[in-house]
Amino acid sequence: DLYSSEEGDVFDVGVFSFLMDTKQGAENTRTSITFKKYVEVKDYVSGLLVDSKIGCFIKSLPPTDIVRGNTFDLLIVDEASIIDDDVYSMAISKTGDKYNAIRLITSTPRGHKGFFYEYFDPEGKFGDVSWTRFWFTVDSIKFDVPLEYLQRLKDIEFELARGKYLIVRQEYYGEFVQSESSYFKPKRVDDMIVEDTEAVEFFKGECDLGVDFGGLRNSRTVLTISTFSEEEGVIRRLWHHAYPVKEDADLLVDIEVLLGKFNVQRVVVDDCPEGDYMIREMEGKGWLVTKMVFARDKVRKYGEFRAMLNQGKIRSYVDAELLGEMKALQQVDGKTRTMIRHAPGMSDDLIDSFLMSAFHFVDVTSDFDFIDWDEVDVK
Repeated sequence: DLYSSEEGDVFDVGVFSFLMDTKQGAENTRTSITFKKYVEVKDYVSGLLVDSKIGCFIKSLPPTDIVRGNTFDLLIVDEASIIDDDVYSMAISKTGDKYNAIRLITSTPRGHKGFFYEYFDPEGKFGDVSWTRFWFTVDSIKFDVPLEYLQRLKDIEFELARGKYLIVRQEYYGEFVQSESSYFKPKRVDDMIVEDTEAVEFFKGECDLGVDFGGLRNSRTVLTISTFSEEEGVIRRLWHHAYPVKEDADLLVDIEVLLGKFNVQRVVVDDCPEGDYMIREMEGKGWLVTKMVFARDKVRKYGEFRAMLNQGKIRSYVDAELLGEMKALQQVDGKTRTMIRHAPGMSDDLIDSFLMSAFHFVDVTSDFDFIDWDEVDVK
């Protein structure tokens, strides 16, 4: 707003760019712009630089010691998570000390380390209230630039298909992830599919039913029926059904119908508050109910399930959605415990229900352990 005509009209962006390009209003180099007194712009517009702050400058500098010696009252640091801590604290930050500069620090997260992580403090561990924090995910552009948003969703789908879950969580959802890996090996997941097969509608052999209760927002209630062949030592997924979110009111009636079509021995349920009422109803009907407590059983049961998958002892009919869930499932190793969870934008309803239907079949106990060489890194 410092550039205005004699009549007080503020110059538009085009004039401002012209002033810099012709060096009549500012000295413009590759890395800096220094504003100077404006006299006249011939063949474009006439005017004066009124009350200008002659000598003000904007500089673009690399994140190295070269920034030393400068003094700023506005300091913008981009991609802070990849800048060396010492360079920031001993050089970059000090350029704003003299005038108590406003500091704007932006970055894509890069794990639980560095000054950016400590300043942003996503878990509230450091208690520094001097910063105002803004946390954006890819969903923040959903309404402003919908076409761009749809393209980013395609990019996410592409990265997930390549197993790049860490990239998705960091680059698109702004998460401060530590270490993670794909829980199931994609090839093992593909190998469990029996081509040209479909779910069955009746089964006389003994089988178990897994019930994963859905939540109130995104997760679905899913039923899965599986059987175990003692001769082959193989678990086979026979049938499943996923209810739309919050549309499982007829769940108990549907299960009673299933009990007439399948020789279900046990009903394995997700022992959670959302399913408490239905679990009590099931027990009241005399059904043999096994409660799976995810906080206690999930990591162990998934480990047993994965071991059987790697041995080629898990089978399913063709189901692209199940494959997608299993390939996107992640193992995240924290400081005190390991977590197994789905990737952002994905679900784990189908695989959780499948696991519950196989709850008793994967319960392998012995006096010795097998080494799964697929899980060993050989260097």
